[in-house]
Amino acid sequence: MYNFKRTLCFILVLTMAFTSINVQAFAGSTENNNAIAKEIYENLSPEAQRIFLDSITSEAMSGDDELLKYHKENIDSSFKGSTDIMVSRVRVFTGLRAANVSASASLASDLKALGLPTAVRYAFTALGAAIAVPGEVILDAAAAIGLGIVIAIYWKEISRKWYKIERVFRKHYSSQSTELKKAFRNLKLKAQGLPNDEQFSNFDDHHKKHAKEFANMPGGGGKKPDKKKYWEMAKKFLKKKGRTIKEGVEKDKRWLRVKFDTKTLEFMIYNPKTMQIITYYLPKWKNNYNNYTKWAIAAYNYFKNSIK
Repeated sequence: MYNFKRTLCFILVLTMAFTSINVQAFAGSTENNNAIAKEIYENLSPEAQRIFLDSITSEAMSGDDELLKYHKENIDSSFKGSTDIMVSRVRVFTGLRAANVSASASLASDLKALGLPTAVRYAFTALGAAIAVPGEVILDAAAAIGLGIVIAIYWKEISRKWYKIERVFRKHYSSQSTELKKAFRNLKLKAQGLPNDEQFSNFDDHHKKHAKEFANMPGGGGKKPDKKKYWEMAKKFLKKKGRTIKEGVEKDKRWLRVKFDTKTLEFMIYNPKTMQIITYYLPKWKNNYNNYTKWAIAAYNYFKNSIK
């Protein structure tokens, strides 16, 4: 049941975060702040919830009750603080739980120093509590608590401090440094509407090398697509079907497929099992695109020579 809920949540988060909604307007009302907070807190695992509540209570006892107040306003108006933390004034935590609460509370404090909006700090502190649970995958945890929509809503404020946020996490969860680096890269790419390596291999390099070719594409308007436009074009072509589409097995790597459009001359290699795009460009023809007919013939021959 819990896995199903997380999967459903993941779908909803991506739908909300990366469609054309007015995210700033979404963030503006108490009702929507309430919805965001519920999305975050209720999708923490029971153990992560305990760590999270302990952490914001610890912060409040240290003089910073911002997150505790936010929790009371949006989740539980009767919440006065973690009983265990209150008791811990005379009975100190030991072992793993103490370490997890300490790391999460310190994380919350360092995030405050960055001047982040309360909703953002609440969300990232929750992520810290989630990944403190043994066996938790960072990107799964981020998806489950709805971090994607918080990042999308507050991207303007977050983007300038993104690498500082990442450094704070890697400081407090150093044993997961490599995974955190990858997770933060993927979260940033999602917020920007760009693909990760599992969706498009070496995307930045391909855009840098090939995007300019699409200015000459039939119907391309003579403009080089920016990264977001290039990704949208690649996604659209990956799904495209019709009479002008030709496909075949890649000649040297037979687990891959080659796709070509005889009208637009788009060329793509992709993995049919994972739907990862390997490359996407327009075949060149003597660096001269003035004669479309000759270019189209050369491009089609290039496609035929690329397949088995």
